[in-house]
Amino acid sequence: MVLKKRKNYFHFVLCRKRHSEDYCSMSGICGTRSDGKVVNCPYGSPAVKPDALLSSKIQSLCPTITGNVCCTEAQFDTLRTQVQQAIPFLVGCPACLRNFFNLFCELTCSPNQSLFINVTSVDNFGGNLTVGGIDYFVTDAFGEGLYESCKEMMQDVPQNRNGVRLSAVQGYMTNFYRKYGSYVARHPIMVLLSSLAVVLLLCLGLIRFKVETRPEKVLDLDPRASICLGK
Repeated sequence: MVLKKRKNYFHFVLCRKRHSEDYCSMSGICGTRSDGKVVNCPYGSPAVKPDALLSSKIQSLCPTITGNVCCTEAQFDTLRTQVQQAIPFLVGCPACLRNFFNLFCELTCSPNQSLFINVTSVDNFGGNLTVGGIDYFVTDAFGEGLYESCKEMMQDVPQNRNGVRLSAVQGYMTNFYRKYGSYVARHPIMVLLSSLAVVLLLCLGLIRFKVETRPEKVLDLDPRASICLGK
């Protein structure tokens, strides 16, 4: 790899690219874009054996990844945060959700990453060299399998909405709770704080809470009623 500095940016000439098993196309996180998304380092390196903590974390989300990996702990934490955003939309189809997880687990942590990922360009963020462009190589069989596992869920949605399987009320409730669940998953802190605010607002009534011990005031007895009763 040869670096040539031209007008405050780096131009890369990739003299040699290695594509083999147990080898990574990217390694670690080297920068953050203006939209807050992190970008990986464009350095190829051998896959490494994770420590016990990272290995257990990877297994919890990516059970197909074993042995050496091509992701650091920071990369895996970023992966887990990103894929969790898709859970509210895919939770209705476990097969689609599992295949979705497996795809991004392989792209991020697979020890054979260099066999299906090729870094085509690099960028410079604050003096740090980061991945700019990537080519992904996915077989037709894999792409078709992923599509087939998710298409049935997408076909069920209009059937439910049109009342073929659900009544109008059930369809409305399904759509409402699907949107509500998506909102809660995206803004958990806001939902918790708003719920707490409502409870505190209702508790303001306790400020004027009093215990009344005079029955005549509670019953609001009319004095004329006592006369009629001969009292």
